[in-house]
Amino acid sequence: MAKAKIGAVFILVGDETADEIASTALSAASHVPEGRVLFTLWKPSAEWMANRPVESVFLTTLLGPPSTRTDETWDFYGTGAVRLYEPTGTRPAATVLWSAVRRVGSKAYQRIHQGDVSAPVMKSSTIPVAHKVFTRDAANNVWHLQSRNGLNRIVQRLQLLTTWADEVALVYNAGSFKKRKYSVVTFEDDLIPVAHKVPYELSGFPFPPSGKSKGRGAHQATLF
Repeated sequence: MAKAKIGAVFILVGDETADEIASTALSAASHVPEGRVLFTLWKPSAEWMANRPVESVFLTTLLGPPSTRTDETWDFYGTGAVRLYEPTGTRPAATVLWSAVRRVGSKAYQRIHQGDVSAPVMKSSTIPVAHKVFTRDAANNVWHLQSRNGLNRIVQRLQLLTTWADEVALVYNAGSFKKRKYSVVTFEDDLIPVAHKVPYELSGFPFPPSGKSKGRGAHQATLF
């Protein structure tokens, strides 16, 4: 059996210092194949206080200072936030932030054009894009997940979105790297965010009555 290829690399930041985060980022970067993504995840403090600049250290280490970014090895990939909820809670119990860069090169989907994806792998890698969790949550950069096994679930979802079923992820946690197999995600046990429209009363603002706001006073028009 062929050795599984690395599809993505993850850094789970704990209590490391800024220097240690930078060192880990460089070490993890050496394992990222061309075209693939390096993620870093961390929990910010819930208190209103100064936090470690994890995102700044991570991005500056790999991309260089914002004013002089000329490195052609890495591209900025994105950032996101995940709100974790207890089973009976309506407010987030914790928040996890992530930031990512992508090594320049052939992107993951190019494997299709290279004839390097078998039918079984294609089927196992299919993302359920019609599911409400995907359209209302996973397709955005702010997610809502249950707090139980939250970090594991975040890595699992990012792995689903950026790698193939025959690839493994490399996860750095507590001082060491470990390989993580791809697992199929169904979204069946995930939370589905529901938007609620809130009327804003803007006294004296000249909203013309139209559509659903017809018959209301100008100050009662719904903006969202």
